[in-house]
Amino acid sequence: LSFNSSQGPMCDLLWSDPDDRGGWGISPRGAGYTFGQDIAETFNHTNGLSLISRAHQLVMEGYNWCHDRQVVTIFSAPNYCYRCGNQAAIMELDDLLTHSLYNIFIEWTLIEIFCSLLFEVPSVFSNHCRKNIPIHCAEDELFSVCCFCSLRNKTHKQQKKATDDNKQQELVNKVSATIGSGNLRLAVVLPEGEDLNEWVAANICDFFNQISMLYGTITEFCTSERCAVMSAGPFEYVWTDCSNPKRSIKCSAPQYIDFLMTWIQDKLDDESVFPSKIGVPFPANFMEVARTIMKRLFRIYAHIYYQHFENVERLKEEAHLNTSFKHFILFVQEFNLIEDKDLQPLQEVIERLTSKER
Repeated sequence: LSFNSSQGPMCDLLWSDPDDRGGWGISPRGAGYTFGQDIAETFNHTNGLSLISRAHQLVMEGYNWCHDRQVVTIFSAPNYCYRCGNQAAIMELDDLLTHSLYNIFIEWTLIEIFCSLLFEVPSVFSNHCRKNIPIHCAEDELFSVCCFCSLRNKTHKQQKKATDDNKQQELVNKVSATIGSGNLRLAVVLPEGEDLNEWVAANICDFFNQISMLYGTITEFCTSERCAVMSAGPFEYVWTDCSNPKRSIKCSAPQYIDFLMTWIQDKLDDESVFPSKIGVPFPANFMEVARTIMKRLFRIYAHIYYQHFENVERLKEEAHLNTSFKHFILFVQEFNLIEDKDLQPLQEVIERLTSKER
């Protein structure tokens, strides 16, 4: 759909970005409009809200999980719905601007998002199963949609420790019990008309946020004492600064991951590598940088699977991890971002995760 300035509020809801992008204009994806913090704050104040966020960002970045229970999500493109194994709400408009609200639920998610509407909603809407419930209402009622989220209670149970010899097979068995049936491979395909570098850059930012959040849940278990070496089973990693490739540092897992996440954050903040302004070209070596980032992010997944999967299970987060990693690997495969030899630590897990996506 295309909109003119008189339909600005609708544009604000459909295509928003709380970051300041200089007011109205065409978004990097070539559709819709963007706006800055002033419009976001005005909208929030008028509607008694605290935050505007896109549904997938709400889950991946957390926003304190509930943000005072006053959150309105900006309904994202459908390819975001299964990202991180989250439950999300999607708004779709037909040619008459009649909208349908879909509650997407994946049974193993850590996060339950309940939609509260100012107009009547059937009680079945928040049931713990996948539902498609069309809601037809006046155009102005679009603004009344709010999304609340809550974290399920976490329970702890004892897990049997596996040996290194059968660790990967045990991971394969556990992964099989939690992966979903949604076709994530379609979600990673380059959208028609999208710039490849822009698409890869945007997804790297998302994966960085996902992994940061996942690792953040098990940092209390990943200490210098318990993980004195950065490893994934029999595979060990040393930190090498790209600015000085001849110097390698053997360090603990938490120190390695701190080095890595700091290095990636510096890359993301570097306008010469990840330009944020529309029309600024990516560097000629961008895909080389992207492959290095993805290869190193994979090592965090591998470390979590081998060294901390029991911790993840105790926190009831294994499905969240598996779905996130599945999305990561499908993206890697789609754009050939990591060599097979570097994926070896989790090769069997990868085969199991992606076997139904071919």
